[in-house]
Amino acid sequence: MDPESLYDKQELIGKGSFGAVYKGMVRKTREQVAIKVIDLEEAEDEMEDIQQEISVLIQLDCPYITKYFGSYLKGSKLWIIMEYLGGGSVLDLMKPPPGFLEEQYIAIILRETLKGLEYLHRQGKIHRDVKAANILLSTNGDVRLADFGVSGQLSDQMAKRNTFVGTPFWMAPEVIKQSGHDSKADIWSLGITAIEMARGEPPYADLHPMRVLFLIPKNPPPELSSTFTKPFREFVAECLQKDSDKRPSATELLKHKFIQKAKKNSLLVDLVQNHEKWVATQNPIVEQTEDDEKDKAVFLPEWKFDDDDEEETSSSTTVPPPDDIPPPAVEPPAAEPAAEAPAKKEHHHHHSEKRKHRSKKDDPSTQSSSQVAAAAATVSSAEPKHAQPTLGLNGSGQKAPSLTSLIYPTLTKLLQAHKDEDKVIEAIAGIKVAFDNTEKTKAGITQQFVSSMIEVLKQH
Repeated sequence: MDPESLYDKQELIGKGSFGAVYKGMVRKTREQVAIKVIDLEEAEDEMEDIQQEISVLIQLDCPYITKYFGSYLKGSKLWIIMEYLGGGSVLDLMKPPPGFLEEQYIAIILRETLKGLEYLHRQGKIHRDVKAANILLSTNGDVRLADFGVSGQLSDQMAKRNTFVGTPFWMAPEVIKQSGHDSKADIWSLGITAIEMARGEPPYADLHPMRVLFLIPKNPPPELSSTFTKPFREFVAECLQKDSDKRPSATELLKHKFIQKAKKNSLLVDLVQNHEKWVATQNPIVEQTEDDEKDKAVFLPEWKFDDDDEEETSSSTTVPPPDDIPPPAVEPPAAEPAAEAPAKKEHHHHHSEKRKHRSKKDDPSTQSSSQVAAAAATVSSAEPKHAQPTLGLNGSGQKAPSLTSLIYPTLTKLLQAHKDEDKVIEAIAGIKVAFDNTEKTKAGITQQFVSSMIEVLKQH
């Protein structure tokens, strides 16, 4: 059916992960709804994430999670009809001065969010992107957990996820290190969200996202200062234990004294009304600007930041060449130029692509699909014509030897050598994404590249 025959699309109220969100109304009942409109032609590369969000929403029925009413396709536009929550996000409610929330409000929001997480985790799902921007309020003070575009499904066969996805500042250490994570990753994110509400921003907010990805696993957990109450500080400390096994579950945290003392939801109406009054004094153009560019998702599969990196780098330095090329004697010092040669080329390309797409995505920590494809093409085009295809991804999904034994360790070594240089970190991440996506596009192409590069070096 034509969604416009069922719903009136009204003013723009925000921009979500995959499209614009509008206030709407059901024509028959005059009930208010939220309408997320996605251009599938522009979001072609995000189709899997869109389907993921819808498939998760269909399965959920909980008063602490945004309600889903249905989806409609009109031309290339997908309309997703959701419950309308007029109070806005917690991030919105933090904008009026002083720019943060009082503990009495934080306790209520955390309690209601924990109830949503408790339900979600019992259903065998992980949200994986808990933050103030994804917690919504109604005008009556009801709290809803929203935005399931990166939600993960747990199963009896696979108790932990290894996918690296989410927003850097709120990510749990085990998610960044890809050591396997479960629902306890949401508990860490909730602890960071508590700090975000109390301080006005998450820890490391002034740093580059790539730098943050390095610091979170290395540094001690963030803490609240003594200016906050002891129960609140203890709650945050419980959430932010680096050992995920020591973190309490959502059910256990609901029994915490900080949460037990939380007042009724009706108190949040004061927050909503205060925000509405503040918005009325602001320039509407400013109010409709996009969220902070740091509020983006980062997708960097199979990247390591742990203490074993140095050991891995030195453990494997040779690459098996193609059958038709005589095996070269590859010493560890000679292996690095093979990976570093495309680095210069890719560094330049990454920045040119970033300038090209600046108006669409300014955050250097997030690469659009077109950027990744272009980066992959750059790496592929650097290969000599005479190189022959070799081993690549096998049936189990194992990466080509050149990725695991040479390229990744070399990039890791470069990362450690330049860990205080944000632009270099950004460029290295771009190189890594390019190699990884190129290998996925055509198995064995990275090994072919490295072997050909070795031959070129031998000739010179």
